Amino acid sequence: MYISQTDYAILLNMSSNRFLQKAALFLLTALYLVFPTNAIAAEGALLSDPQAFAGNPDDPAQTLSLVQARSYLLLDVETGDAILSENAQEEVSIASTTKMMTALVLVEQVSDLSAMVTCGDEVYVSDPASSLAGLVKGQTLSYKDLLYGLMLPSGNDAAQVIAVAVSGSIPAFVEQMNQRAKELGMSHTQFENPHGLYGVGHYSTAEDLAILAQEVLKNPTLLEVVSTREYTLPANSKYPQGRTVVNSNPLLHETTVESNSQDAPSANPYYVEGTQGIKTGFIDEAGYCLVAAATQEERTLIAVVLGAKTIGLRNQSAAALLRYGFEHTSLVEIRDTLADIPLTLEAENTGILGRELPARLRIGEEVPSRLLMTNSDRDRFLAREGVTINLLPMEGLRAPIQVDQVIGRAEVFFDGALLLSCDVLSTQSHANAYHLIIYTAGAIFGVLLLLWAYLHHGRRRRRTASAGRRIAP
Repeated sequence: MYISQTDYAILLNMSSNRFLQKAALFLLTALYLVFPTNAIAAEGALLSDPQAFAGNPDDPAQTLSLVQARSYLLLDVETGDAILSENAQEEVSIASTTKMMTALVLVEQVSDLSAMVTCGDEVYVSDPASSLAGLVKGQTLSYKDLLYGLMLPSGNDAAQVIAVAVSGSIPAFVEQMNQRAKELGMSHTQFENPHGLYGVGHYSTAEDLAILAQEVLKNPTLLEVVSTREYTLPANSKYPQGRTVVNSNPLLHETTVESNSQDAPSANPYYVEGTQGIKTGFIDEAGYCLVAAATQEERTLIAVVLGAKTIGLRNQSAAALLRYGFEHTSLVEIRDTLADIPLTLEAENTGILGRELPARLRIGEEVPSRLLMTNSDRDRFLAREGVTINLLPMEGLRAPIQVDQVIGRAEVFFDGALLLSCDVLSTQSHANAYHLIIYTAGAIFGVLLLLWAYLHHGRRRRRTASAGRRIAP
């Protein structure tokens, strides 16, 4: 239950009759006392004042206060790091977010999505009030059409038709879903059906759904489908002109009115630039669910929201998570920041003159090129505040040492936490000091020997010349 300021104004202006206005005011006051105040205030702010929902980019705490769900997770795809999470490993009912796995199994099992499928009795869903693509028995359409009917309007009928078409029966298809979940490492997930209607043994976690969402985004076909705002399904006896279905993900739409509506569009407060899907869901047992992904400046984030109490709180939470990630966290280039830091490695008994070896870090491919940080930590890290580097000389290191030779290992810490370990390279060549002494002594000895030979030869020449003068007539 929610009441916006707009609703409030409408009720108070229904009539000029003061009695009716007082009655309306009394009713609204009673509702505020009966229903949770924070839920009413949050929904009211969202619907009447989009700017209140958008949050303050300079205040991460305000943005995070908008996240209200039983469990959630915000994931940075490149690093695989969780930016924020709450109860992310709790096994809960997941409603139609199930259809991400249904879609994944379909595209992995069917090579030709233009192949045609004829719908059978599987178009009849146990809960006819649930979301449907509007398929009819005997209708023929392509796997591609079924995929859009599955993911945009969240068609439970499409889910069952896909299961029978791909695997021969719904139980056989569900077995493939569970096998794929196991392969992906979704260790807290189990499916009982392809659509997400309630089952005691049908559950997952925010963490597992983030794993599944990453796999969906890797598939170009699925990425195109979940990013599509609307699609027209083929005509059938129920929809002779075909049916245009709209993506149920509110974060995709810049306005709140569908393109074929006669009403004037209004700004959608939940819209997040760069949204790429992925899937909404709702049943009573699961609450309102949404798995959303967005890419901005070549950076992709995934937000999983499970168990929100209202559709507004679900949309608000997912949008707030994504906005928090983009506005208050960054990926920091490690190599650019650390690779050119001049270092000095101290080592003993290396056979060089002195103990200090000029060095630099070599950050290899095993180390992620970028690390996830909050913006405040990023600024400090780039200024090298809180950064400490421990240098450990290689055991048995002896001269001679060449430029870019590995001479040890480094451990890089930020605020006391280990960020990475990598090789340390020499930036100068170093000769063996003992060899240098021998070479120097040898050179001196050689020079002295040459000098002695020169002087000795000179004396002999002078003696010979003197003797020659004495015997001359």
